[in-house]
Amino acid sequence: MMNRVDYKKVTFDAIYEENDRYIVSNHAFNGVLKINKLTNRAEFLFRFEDEESNQLALHNGILKYGIYLIFVPDNAKTLQVYDTESKKVSSYIICDNEKIRRRCISAIIFHEKLWLFFAYSEHPTIIFDLETFDKEEFWGISEVLPPDILERKKAPVFWTPLRSSGKKVYGVIWNAGYIVEVDVTHRNVNIFTVHAKMNKLTALACNGDDLWL
Repeated sequence: MMNRVDYKKVTFDAIYEENDRYIVSNHAFNGVLKINKLTNRAEFLFRFEDEESNQLALHNGILKYGIYLIFVPDNAKTLQVYDTESKKVSSYIICDNEKIRRRCISAIIFHEKLWLFFAYSEHPTIIFDLETFDKEEFWGISEVLPPDILERKKAPVFWTPLRSSGKKVYGVIWNAGYIVEVDVTHRNVNIFTVHAKMNKLTALACNGDDLWL
């Protein structure tokens, strides 16, 4: 006799809150659901046609830009843009090279540009124009990484989200003593070395004036 399994709970990494509902990308399978805040009941909305049905953790965030919901990739191969008016989903290839590790660690919208930051130095930062839907690769971070970080074979550069402050974005290099500063207006990248006793940084927060490590 087969055991019956009741799927009564929804797990998710990506969530967008709107009025009396949440929109979530399910962690356990390829599917977007609408959750009623009052009843906590979930309703299936759609799946992403260009992704595998049973892929875990497709997205790590959902951002709003105008009429669009931007599904930020985690393990997803594509960037998905959901038009809330037409109810249509458009998919965009992030990187044509499938041999490189593609773990997206953070996404930030500055004006009409979506910046996608990736965990490993072999993957460029992607700048995606949310008006024209054109993309470009930005290698500015990889070009200025310290030699000891470039020599890493398996360890990531970033493993926690980057934070924005005005026109600049900050992140810590995982398990090292460096802070990365990206000026998203002029596209300049600086690397700062922190005190020698703080050489195992894992995360960063920003309150507008100060960085908390």
